[in-house]
Amino acid sequence: MSDAAERVNTLSYRYQALYHDLRRKSQEQPLQGAELVAFRALEGIVVRGEKGPYPPEFWEYVIEAEAPKNRELFEMRLRLEASRKPPEPPEEEKPWSLFPPERFREVSLQDLWTMVEVLEKDYGVKTPPGLEHYDHPGLKAWVMEIAQSEAVRTAWEVKEREKLRQSFFITTQKGTVIPDTEAIARHLDGILDLVSWNKTLYIYRDGIFIENKGEVEAAILQILDDIGFERGVINISNEVIHRLKFLHPERDYPFNRRAGLLPLQNGVLHVDYVHETFTLKAHAPEYRFTYKLPIEYDPGADTSGILAALHSWVSAQDVITLLQLPAQALLQAQQVVDGKNTTFKKAYIFEGERNSGKTTYYHLLEHVLGAQNMSDVNLKRICEDRFGWSPMEGKLVNFHDDLEAFPLRYVGRFKKLTGGAEHDIEKKGENSYKGFIPAVQAFTCNKPPEVKEIDEEAFWGRWEYVLFPNHFETNPFYEEDLFTPQNLSAFLNEVLKVMLEIARRKRLIRDSTADEVKELWSKAANALYAFVSDNTHSDQRGFIPTEEFYQAYCLYCSENALKAEGKGRVTSLLGPMKIHRKQERVRGKQTWCYKGVAWNKESPYATGGSSQGGLGI
Repeated sequence: MSDAAERVNTLSYRYQALYHDLRRKSQEQPLQGAELVAFRALEGIVVRGEKGPYPPEFWEYVIEAEAPKNRELFEMRLRLEASRKPPEPPEEEKPWSLFPPERFREVSLQDLWTMVEVLEKDYGVKTPPGLEHYDHPGLKAWVMEIAQSEAVRTAWEVKEREKLRQSFFITTQKGTVIPDTEAIARHLDGILDLVSWNKTLYIYRDGIFIENKGEVEAAILQILDDIGFERGVINISNEVIHRLKFLHPERDYPFNRRAGLLPLQNGVLHVDYVHETFTLKAHAPEYRFTYKLPIEYDPGADTSGILAALHSWVSAQDVITLLQLPAQALLQAQQVVDGKNTTFKKAYIFEGERNSGKTTYYHLLEHVLGAQNMSDVNLKRICEDRFGWSPMEGKLVNFHDDLEAFPLRYVGRFKKLTGGAEHDIEKKGENSYKGFIPAVQAFTCNKPPEVKEIDEEAFWGRWEYVLFPNHFETNPFYEEDLFTPQNLSAFLNEVLKVMLEIARRKRLIRDSTADEVKELWSKAANALYAFVSDNTHSDQRGFIPTEEFYQAYCLYCSENALKAEGKGRVTSLLGPMKIHRKQERVRGKQTWCYKGVAWNKESPYATGGSSQGGLGI
């Protein structure tokens, strides 16, 4: 790239500024003339990632709007645009001919007379008087002209329809002529890319397989229309569909499990996990994908903008977790997990107040992975609803935004879901079947659900807990500015790096222990747990008067805008923490106390009681 071109490219950020200036202006009054033309062009650049050439009115506005020091650069851009070669005109459609043009290149006189005979006998062409006296060039010109005539084409179409009609009809023992549904099914199987699984047909369209929603039936009706059959078309169509479903059905789930392949908008990316290389190839039905990411692979995309956003949302150590989630999702969909059909057994919970960035992260995943490749099933439905898994079939991520706090009691199904990718799927009114759910489970919350009576590593070890600690002012244009094609491709490039690293390690990069997750979760979900953890420690002989403890706990809740539990509830919740209610002598009196706990010396709530030991939580 020339120096001038590089200098011009540095002005991309100015396009965004000009676009937002015009957008705000349009909200106040309608745009006209060069402003309107410029706004539409800038919208294409900033929002849809379009590239020129652009109309002269666009450049008139941009050059006029810029300060003199930048005009030279924009004028360079204009000259670059003007120097572009105009697009090649579309290739003219070749005229139809009964005989292919190649046949006339070195055609002999004998071959020409053979063609004349075919035209006479098969297509009813009457030859002109004296044709037998034509020389070779004259006869060739006449045959070529007649072979392209509308009359010959019409006759050919009639003959082809008749051939088709005869091939698609059979005669019954009673002499009735009816459509041959087996022949129609085999014909469609040969011309359409079809897959049959679980008594459902899938058809290849635009790089992916989609569930048949009438496309195959339309092809059947077209055949019946071509052969001129109009009676009982619904029954015939149903029979052809039935034959296609059982012509060569797949026994196991046939889609998406292609290690090292990633379907994108601009092709299928081949990821070599051994040599750590990437190769982009064209879409093809043999890959058998039912999804593709709605972004393009651009190895040169600048990652600074998207990484700055991630660092603004979470701590530096948690940035890798935001990249790991989509990396894990794509690896699980490919089944690149130690060579087995399994998962990494890791789900994610994101805690943060409103306007902390967690919902924007959710929208970022939608833009990169595709909203159609994500589901939204809440945690309670996963754990309690037998039909709750079906919406997650074949999805990359199940992400529920703003999860409400509630007691979580049934975790067996959740552990089963995150423990593998193959599951029995139930839908209302249908028989259960083996399906594929590689989706990574992710949830956001202001406060996590309280988990009671669960103290097993298998549950807590399933999670990564990420805090979004910051608060941002509302900016209606933030996501529009952030989710540019370059930033989305850059995010993908960072995710690809994490995928390579996970494949190299054969384990996740961020893999918190069960105790680490339980501590973070419990403190966020249970104000009493947080109070005890921050202000006391375990002491088998220590004790704190119940009234003193409860007043301190209520003050802690008030200071932190938390809801305080009643006295009886506090006593029952302290039991699992090995803190029990017992009478002890305090200042010469028998007093009800909490036994097995003592204040930390640095606690602002410590006023009395014993102060030995450390709290065993």
